[in-house]
Amino acid sequence: MRIQPIHNLIAFKNNPVPKETGIDSNADKGNKTVQQVATVGAGVGAIIGGLLIHKNIKLHKVEKALADAFASKFPIDVEYRKSLLKAVGIPESKWFSIRSIIGGQEYKSIVSEFANSPESYTPGKTLLTAAQDDYDLDGVIRRNFRLSLHNHTTKSDGKMTVRELLDQAATYADEVAEANKHRENVLAQDSPFTIAITDHDTVDGCQEAVRIIASNPDKYKNLRVVFGTELSVENRMLGNNLTKPVPLHMVVNCINPFDKTLNEFLDATKIARKNVAQKFFEEYVTELGNTQVRDVASRLSMDEARASSPTLQEGLNYPWYYMKEYVKTKINPAEEKNVMEIFGRVQARFEPKLDLQDYCMDMADAMELFAKQEYGYMTIAHPALTPVGWCIKHTQDAHKQLESLITLFKMRGGEKALGTEIYYPYFGDVARSRDWLETISRATKNCGLYPTGGLDSHGKNIFYSNI
Repeated sequence: MRIQPIHNLIAFKNNPVPKETGIDSNADKGNKTVQQVATVGAGVGAIIGGLLIHKNIKLHKVEKALADAFASKFPIDVEYRKSLLKAVGIPESKWFSIRSIIGGQEYKSIVSEFANSPESYTPGKTLLTAAQDDYDLDGVIRRNFRLSLHNHTTKSDGKMTVRELLDQAATYADEVAEANKHRENVLAQDSPFTIAITDHDTVDGCQEAVRIIASNPDKYKNLRVVFGTELSVENRMLGNNLTKPVPLHMVVNCINPFDKTLNEFLDATKIARKNVAQKFFEEYVTELGNTQVRDVASRLSMDEARASSPTLQEGLNYPWYYMKEYVKTKINPAEEKNVMEIFGRVQARFEPKLDLQDYCMDMADAMELFAKQEYGYMTIAHPALTPVGWCIKHTQDAHKQLESLITLFKMRGGEKALGTEIYYPYFGDVARSRDWLETISRATKNCGLYPTGGLDSHGKNIFYSNI
């Protein structure tokens, strides 16, 4: 696929919306009363139109009317914003200045509206059938791509800085707002584009985002930002059906990234993971030293491995993948087969020695924590990638056990267990396993969970997973 430069993907000023979208650039803006302008559902275009007609109305009065309407509809979100501002030393009275940061009430409303709109989670029309990132940007060009609730920054293993992610998303949100302002029956009209920051096992990027948005709120006025984290957990809830815990990722959105209990929980996990990575490295180097590729051991350094990966440096996510990637940079092709076989052998021997608390939080413990948190909704991340079949006694029961896992997730999480990532860029064998995806959809519906989604972006572009 020919990759376009990133500025061609996010700068739409010279890229008109196709006529078939039904947008009439000469449509009558109509007269807006102050009361009409002061509704939560009013778009930015309506606000501006109201100001042009009522020139004698001062801006702060319109903002107050909008703030009052918002507070009436989403009162818990007002308190959420106040808690964020308090944490960064900004007066709580300024809560509407970070209106672009949404709390749980508005988040749930948006997810509910888009539950039956998979195209709104899709930047390209071939997303569900293409190889990874090998799709067009039809949904972006038409401004129908509206949500991406799973993304990573340089605070974990992504390549975008927090500011780059926010600025790309804000540029696109402005274009969606402009394109949709005269459309009828637009879902979540007041939320042109919603994006989440969900770094692995850390909330540092969310903390930074509060300060960035608060410093220039007008720049992000059309964007809706969700604060979250992606937790690497292990699930024992299937009980006697298991041969080993099921590794699972869980996205928790609309969290308070400054919450002390949450940060203590994440910090303890990070410390444990760093200790495990160090122990594994020592055992692996010792094993290498007793083989025909012993020379490789002298080239490896744990300090160098940490420097090569924020994930290893900070103790985020499972360490094995990132350690393996580091090792590959220190060997030549002739050595790779033996070195990687030894890596796999040590990992297979090493992991069973670990207790869960040594390197991975138990899903039940994590869910208990968030059930007690004032803010936060839980979603099973990319459930179709969950290796249930590898972890149960009878592999033919994988579909049944996956349904049970989703059911137990809802039972354990209650109101805080909100959804599953059905609208996700699955590709390859997973995308072709329609019965597997249908199992997830059925269990999601039966449990009263919402289908959600995100691109799980790790690259330099909010419209792709890795580019």
